[in-house]
Amino acid sequence: FTLNFDIMLPMSILWIGFALVVGAAEQSPVDLEQHGLALARAALGQAQADGDEASIAGVSQEQAKVDAVAALQAATQLDPKRDAAWFAMATLAKASGDHNAAIGHYRAAVVANPENGKAQLALGRLLLRRGEATAGDHLLAAASLLPESS
Repeated sequence: FTLNFDIMLPMSILWIGFALVVGAAEQSPVDLEQHGLALARAALGQAQADGDEASIAGVSQEQAKVDAVAALQAATQLDPKRDAAWFAMATLAKASGDHNAAIGHYRAAVVANPENGKAQLALGRLLLRRGEATAGDHLLAAASLLPESS
């Protein structure tokens, strides 16, 4: 019998992270956010590595995304000021083509932390694609918050 650590490690991260988020009522909001984001990153990383058709230990790419979103939603419900969790949910929504949800989540990230330049930029870009006048406000905010690239 051979243990396949390539399967076991991502699955253990996924389930430990999910258990921590579900039991997060006893944790601080910072711990909750870190566990939720770790779960989301693990799920997304594994889903991207697996591709559309593949699955790992019975957890498909789509299920990994569902689990990640559930963990992030739990994090934002317990502490709506966690802009990183909103940003991660927006990124997932955008990647799946749900731009309406992505815009809503990016807006929540900006409300939670107006100094989040990445959220300002992402929101501004999506709004610009839709031709919305408020896009410029977010793009200008991002330009003042993000360091210049060389």
